[in-house]
Amino acid sequence: MKERVIALGFFDGVHLGHGALLRRTAEEAARRGCAPAVFTFDRPPKEVVTGVPCPLINSAGDRRELVRRLYGIKEVILAPFDREKQAGVLVVVHDVTQQVKNETTRREFVANVSHE
Repeated sequence: MKERVIALGFFDGVHLGHGALLRRTAEEAARRGCAPAVFTFDRPPKEVVTGVPCPLINSAGDRRELVRRLYGIKEVILAPFDREKQAGVLVVVHDVTQQVKNETTRREFVANVSHE
């Protein structure tokens, strides 16, 4: 299984906030030697949960193409979000927060020691 850095979200419209997250995802994937990826849904989760239609400015296919073309995302995982089908999705997340903190501390320590 290849390793990925994954941005999780609906990405409706792929606005500036989404763009910042997607750029960061691609940067972090490159830094780690992983594939940049997006995990998203075929329809707005809010629409399925509330039953209230959420008009969109682009389709799931449009969103897939936008994140690939504009942000260098290599893989888009498009999961169905459907109450009737009860589609299940398992997402395994590895929290690298402590690892990143340790790497930062090590870099800062080495930088401080080398200047003394």
